[in-house]
Formats: sequence, C-alpha cells, structure tokens
Amino acid sequence: MSLSGSPERCVPLPAAAPAGGMPTDEAWLQVRLKLRPDLIVEQREQAGRTVFLIGDPVRNKFFQVGDLEKQVIGAFDGSSTVAEIAQANFYDEAGRSASVQAIQIAKWLVQHHLGTIIGADNSKRVQERARILHKASRFGLLNLISFRMPLFNPTRLLNLLQPIAKLLFNPATFAVWLCLMATAVVLVWQRQADFSLQFAGVLSGNGWIWMLVIWSGLKVVHELGHGLACRRYGGSVPEAGLLLLLFSPLAYVNVTSSWKFPSRWQRMAVAFAGMYVELFVAAFAAIAWTQFEEDSLWKDLCLHAFTMAGVTTVLFNANALMKFDGYYLLSDLLEIPNLYGKGQGWLWDRARVLCLGWNPVQNRLTGPERWIVPVYAILSAIWRLLVSFGLLVGAGVLFHGAGLLIAGVAIFSWYLAPAVKQFHSIRALNQQQPINRFRLATTGVAFAVLLLGIFFVFSSPASKSAPAIARFENESILRASSDGFVKAIHVVDGQRVAEGTLLLELENRQLETEVSVLETELDECQIQQRKALQAKELAKYQSEQERARSIEERLVEKRNQLAELRVFAPFEGVVLQRNLEFMSGCFLKQGEPLLTMAESASLEIVLSVEQDDFSGMQEGRRACYKAVFPGAAVTSCQIKLANPSASTVPVHEALCANYGGPLAVKPAPKHRGQDSNANQLELLTPRFNVELLAAAELQEKLKAGQRGLVIFPVEQRSLGMHWYLSACRWIEKKIETAIQSSSN
Repeated sequence: MSLSGSPERCVPLPAAAPAGGMPTDEAWLQVRLKLRPDLIVEQREQAGRTVFLIGDPVRNKFFQVGDLEKQVIGAFDGSSTVAEIAQANFYDEAGRSASVQAIQIAKWLVQHHLGTIIGADNSKRVQERARILHKASRFGLLNLISFRMPLFNPTRLLNLLQPIAKLLFNPATFAVWLCLMATAVVLVWQRQADFSLQFAGVLSGNGWIWMLVIWSGLKVVHELGHGLACRRYGGSVPEAGLLLLLFSPLAYVNVTSSWKFPSRWQRMAVAFAGMYVELFVAAFAAIAWTQFEEDSLWKDLCLHAFTMAGVTTVLFNANALMKFDGYYLLSDLLEIPNLYGKGQGWLWDRARVLCLGWNPVQNRLTGPERWIVPVYAILSAIWRLLVSFGLLVGAGVLFHGAGLLIAGVAIFSWYLAPAVKQFHSIRALNQQQPINRFRLATTGVAFAVLLLGIFFVFSSPASKSAPAIARFENESILRASSDGFVKAIHVVDGQRVAEGTLLLELENRQLETEVSVLETELDECQIQQRKALQAKELAKYQSEQERARSIEERLVEKRNQLAELRVFAPFEGVVLQRNLEFMSGCFLKQGEPLLTMAESASLEIVLSVEQDDFSGMQEGRRACYKAVFPGAAVTSCQIKLANPSASTVPVHEALCANYGGPLAVKPAPKHRGQDSNANQLELLTPRFNVELLAAAELQEKLKAGQRGLVIFPVEQRSLGMHWYLSACRWIEKKIETAIQSSSN
C-alpha cells in the first residue's frame, strides 16, 4: 500500500483494440474460451454507474470491469468462438459498442488465468501466445530496482491483534489522533529554530544506525496498520514479505481483498492505515522531543522517530503521483478506479495520434474523468521521469560500476521493453490502420532536433547565484571572556572609539568571592611556610610552597578573568551594536557576543560559494557580479578577495539556517579546552568566501547583517549536460554529507 510495497488492487482491461491494443492474431478468432467456474462476480454502484468486480479466490486477485466488458466476458461460455462473439452486438445505454474488444478481452482472460481454452484448432499457437503474454506480465520480477519476496501468511498474527485494531480504528481514537497531530505541529512550529539545528545533524555520530533501526521498525508498524485495518473490515491478508527498493529492505502486506469492500470509505481507511499509525508515532515523538533535556539520548531518538515517521511519510507515502498510499486514497476519493492505468492509456493514445496520425480510440471517459485523467496522466508522467532519472543517477553514484548495471536493467524494464512492445504492436496494426509516414517522420525529426539542441546547441545559464551578507570591513565580534552581568555601558551604537577605550563592564560576584578566598588561602599558606621555616620542618615547608604555587596559578587565572570583565576596544574603530542600552543588567555566558566593532564604517559584501561553482567562478574574476539585496537596486560589484581554501566556518550567523538563513549547519564538535557553553556552528559542507567591493550607492541602501544574493558568471555548458551534472552533483553531495555526518 505504500513505499513498503503494496500489490495493485485492480488490474484493468486493456484499451480498445483498433488504435493500439495487442496485435491481432487470426488464431484467436477460432478459439472457444470458457470462464473458470470458481470466479466470484459482484455488482457494485460506483459514481452513479454500474461496475462489476471479478474475484479470483485462488490467487486473491480482483479485477474491476464495466457493464460493456461484463457483457462480452459473460458470452465466453465455451460454446462460441471469439469470432462469433465479436460479431454479436453489445451496447450500453449510450449506444457504445464493445464487440470490437472481443479478441482483446479473450487475451486478457487467458493472460490472467480467468478463462481456459477448450477449442482444438490452433490451440498450441494460442497457448504459446498466452504463455508469452503471461511471461511479459511477470517481467517486473527481473527489475533490480524493485523486487518482492513473499515470506509468510500473517493472518493468525492479525487475528490475535484484532483488539488493538478495534481500539485504533474508531471515531474516538481518530479524534485523539487529530488532537495529538495538532499539538505536535504547534510545538514543533514554536521551536522550529531548535528543530532545524538538531535536524541538520540528525545523521551525525551513530545517528544513521538509530535511523536505520527506527526506519525498519516503522515500516513493519506501517504494514501492520494496513493489515489490521483490512482484517478489521472483513478482508483477508494472505501474504506478507520483503520488498527491496534500490536494495533497501522494506516490508509489505497483500491487502488486495480490500478492493471488494462495498464502502469506499473502508477502502480508504485501509489505504490510510499505514500513514495513520506512523503519524501517531510521529506525534508522540514530537511531543516527547520537547520534554527531554538537551544532549539527551532520548531526545535524539525522538527526533529520529519524528523524522522517519512524520517527514518521510508525508513526503513519500502521501504522494498521489506514484502508486503509494496517497494514490489509492485519491483514486477512491474520486471514485476513479485504476486512475494510473487509464492515464497511461490516454497518454499512449495521444502519442499515437500525434506521431502516427491514427484516429483516437473510442473515448470511454465520462463526467469529471474527461479532465481528471488527462491532468493526472501528465503530472504522474513528469513525476515518474524525474524519479526514474534520480534513481538511475543515484544507483550509478551509490553503487559505482554495479550501479551502472542496475541502471541499465531499470532503463530496459521501464522504457525500452515497453517501447519494443509498442513497436511490434504498431507493426501488426499497420495493415489495419496505415501509419501516416509524413507525420511519423516529422515528429521523429522534431524530437531528434530537440535532443540535439538540448545537448549540443542550447547553452546552460551563464550565471549562478549564492547567498551573501553585508558587513563592515574587518568586522570583529567581541565576546565575553567570563560569565557576568552587564554592569555599565560606556559607548553607544555608531560611536567611533580609540584603541583601549573602555566599552562596558561586567560584574561577577561569585568570581570576586573566589578571588578573595584564594587571596586568603595564599596568605594562610605563606604564614604556614614561615612557621615551617622557623621550625626547620623542611618537608612541610616544601609542601606548603607547592600548595602556594598552585594557589598563585589559580589566583592569576581568576584575576585575569576578573580583569576581563572590563571590556576595552582592541583597535580604533566604530561600535556596531543596535539596542545596546537594553543589555544593561543582562547575564552573559562565557563566549556569548557582547558587541561588534569594525575598523571602517564602509560596508562590504561577502559571498558564500559552493565548491563546485568556485572553480568556474575563478575564470570570471574580472566579470561583473550582480548584488541583489531587498530595498536596493541590482548593483554591479567587483571581487576584492577570494579565499583560496574552503571552510566549514560560517561567514556570518545570519546566513545559518537556525537564524533564518539558507545554509544548513550543525553543532560544531567541542574541542579540548573549549567552553561547553559556546554556541559554535559549522556548515555541513565546506564553502568558499568571496569578498566583493560594494559600490557607494549600494552602501547607502544596505545595513550590516542584511542578507541577499549575488549573481556571478560561470563557465557555460550545454543545457542537457548542465542538467545531468547538476543532478549528479546534488546526489553526490547528499551522499557525501550523510557519510561525513555519520563519521563525526
């Protein structure tokens, strides 16, 4: 039902034969076909029309067909040939005929083992054709990207857990779930800065191990939710197993029987059950995360659980553009079964009309389906291409040489095999409906020209952008050397001061007491030294002398800390600190910023550039760089200084994600001798800092600490190569970041 693997709940009939079904074979016309007697056929009203559900009790599969198809299928009683059935008249209330589908429906019945061939004429040829059709339907087993392995029957386990299912799936529990979700969202929103900071280092240390353990457990819980919901409403769950998606192990359960539920709300409940229980876990984890203390293992585990159960569930399982939980929810909500299959059929038909000049197939879409299916088909096709491209590039990057083999198999199974199948279908149908060769040549040439243009003619954007910050030249942040309360402030914002000017004073009564106590201890120690010297007790004298030396060292350290409570200007410059007067009486910890000073009142722009863009940027050092800041016109700038080495130290706190900036950061590792209270951050990946000279008209508009963008020139490539390299770099960067974080 989800990323954890779910079988299709409905296998549709193929589209009408004339414009693109399976190749017509004369042997099929002489076949006598009989439906299996054990099939279960149920009638159902759906979206104001009558549909029929064909159940296969042996394989626990269900197939939904319309009234027209049901009439044709009912005619396969073993006494009439396919040709005789094709000549019969089957019409619905709108006057549409389904007789032309007789051969297609016969093939479909044989392919899915719903009918048996009893005719003797050409039976070997037809059975061989049926074997090929069945083999083609099983081709997905060779797909190395996604592979499913059944393991056991979970029915007994689900029956034992039915009391839990009754507790979970009732209106009262759902109301509690809504309240928990709302509470969790509010709490996380209120502490989004802390959450962003901790989320950036979620894979640091052994975090990836906990993520893997929690993720595996959540996938089991997810599928257990599907199974419990299915059994709760009377369905069967005959199979549970393991799904390998890009060699990542996932659980799955077979809840195909939910398709026979007459209520679409029950079917939607089964589809939503996995996300329902995972979001339950995510809500509890988010609430618990706000209650634990910092640097607590339980707080980290709650963050991991919330990330996997909340964020990934919403991003992937709720996505309706792929056949996960969100797709089945959307399909049932719209009452359009097999929405994906209908959309793919519509796309293939339009492709044949455009490229081959064929007439479109008979439109069987009614009501809102006429626009919902095409829109969904286009969106899902675009999304499938993006995901496929990402998986292929990811496989190549992640598994190196083996990844190329996996990517090759995936390309063949996803694209080449269906293309070959369509090619043979077009060749066979060419006799019935000739191909418009001029149309085919025109579209082929246009497509080839487009590809050539993308990879050889059209250039990629000649510029890129990176975040920038406006700051004063040679800006320095003065930090508190010791803990203390702000006692007195002797300067104001914007004041120019000389070197050595007293800026502010801190007060630390505890530190003063410690100095006084140490002075007293030193005096007592000196007295004991004199007594020992007079008594000629050499050992005691040496002991007291060593003790005095230790006290003196501590006293010097404490006196230095006490002296540093008076903060003086380290150089001649300008004081830069807004609302400085409100700091009076505030308590500051060691390492916290006091105020900022700059040697000059002129502003400069510092650009933070990715490593991949820096080399191309060096070639354009003399080119103009465009600075874009809110409230100021786009202004040209020149490079002042480019740091040749990358660093993980942020150029300014305002660019960090936990302060609203665009750069992802994590807590910097504490080194020996560093104060544990210092709030140090480092970038997830090293970046280059480039200083730009700001024009005079731009300086008048800017304020220190203001964020903006700088557009800079880079080397040009073809558009196609630019897209490919950007995707490769993005995936490599994500993998590298994860590896670096896990090794810290």
